[in-house]
Amino acid sequence: MCKILFVNKVFVLALAFVLSGMSATLQAQNADAVLKQAESMLRAQDYSGAIALLEKNIKVFDTEGVRAVTAWGFLGLAYFSTGNYGKSEDYYKKSEDYLRPLIERNLQYVVAYKEILSRLTRVYIELSDYRNVICYSKMKIEIMERYKEYGENYETGLADAYATLSHFYLYTREYAQAEEAAMKALEINCMDGWAMCYFAYSSFFQRKMQEAEAMHTALLSPVGYNNDGVYDPYILDNYLKSLEENGAVPDSAKDDVEQMKIKAGVLKQAHSMSKAGNHSGAAALLETNIRLFETEGIKSAVMVWGCLGDYYKKSGQYDKASAYYEKYLDCFSSHTGQYFRIHFFPYMRSLSVMARFQFYELSNPEGARKYCQNRISCIEEYRKFFDERKIEMPHSISTGLEKYQRKAETDMMEYSK
Repeated sequence: MCKILFVNKVFVLALAFVLSGMSATLQAQNADAVLKQAESMLRAQDYSGAIALLEKNIKVFDTEGVRAVTAWGFLGLAYFSTGNYGKSEDYYKKSEDYLRPLIERNLQYVVAYKEILSRLTRVYIELSDYRNVICYSKMKIEIMERYKEYGENYETGLADAYATLSHFYLYTREYAQAEEAAMKALEINCMDGWAMCYFAYSSFFQRKMQEAEAMHTALLSPVGYNNDGVYDPYILDNYLKSLEENGAVPDSAKDDVEQMKIKAGVLKQAHSMSKAGNHSGAAALLETNIRLFETEGIKSAVMVWGCLGDYYKKSGQYDKASAYYEKYLDCFSSHTGQYFRIHFFPYMRSLSVMARFQFYELSNPEGARKYCQNRISCIEEYRKFFDERKIEMPHSISTGLEKYQRKAETDMMEYSK
């Protein structure tokens, strides 16, 4: 987790309106002057200076209410940034205790309160206090859902919050709760890659292999890998430890984890080679190790075929790229089934890539139009999926769907010239 090395404007601005309407007594003027100087120090990353200034003048804020909350927030940030997480927790807790009873009477405090809950969550992550991470994540979700009108990008933020909750349920080995939280994130934003990853973990750890495999295919990554293609050692090792504590570890579980680590190394090396411009070398490495992925089934094979298509395309070997892309799309389209909602957006992106590839690289406008028409048909099928089940489509998805349709229609015109 990265440390916050800047003053969070959301927190400051959330209180600015309140401060602007307060009477400016002499003590208030002194408090404002201290806050302004402290904010400048924090922006300059002079955390020790900000701590010394605020601690020296802390009594100025004794009767200043909201100004005190701002001072405590600044101290929490400064102590956090210097690695003193205990002191950071103390000051953030003071802010949280002060703001909690106010939000029911004055809704303008809601944004500041959510920010304090986020900051406390980050503190507990650094302290490896995962129970409190879960506690404060749930508190933030409750506030977000209750006061959805107070905050920008509500659906995206709520999906992120549920994904975070899922992540740390994995850390506490509460796999059913992790699965539930990840699915809630995906119901809000089915394109959330991290939520897909955590759903895959939680399904795998509960030995729900069919669900895990479906999600892996959508994520284009086998279980055990994050978005950078590297397995999360804490989650995997914690899983094995939990098995050890409850008796003998099944050989199949050990083998699964070891295979994840081996494949992660191959994928990471191939990615590094391609990133350095050696696309042919990356493709050759995957070809040499392709049985590692294909023998495990669809979840690994589909992902590696897509990678091979990309590497061959970048190296100018269009025939091979086309062959792997075709394998990828044929396999992907035949394994949607009950996981249609999960697979839809990755499949749409893949059809778009293939259409552009056919038109611009292979000079095949007929092939491009075929894949473009598949995109339009898929959009119609996706809308039908929701209508038939009388499921309300989230706003973020309906907006994305309209954007996809406009782009598909524009591309069809381009490919028809």
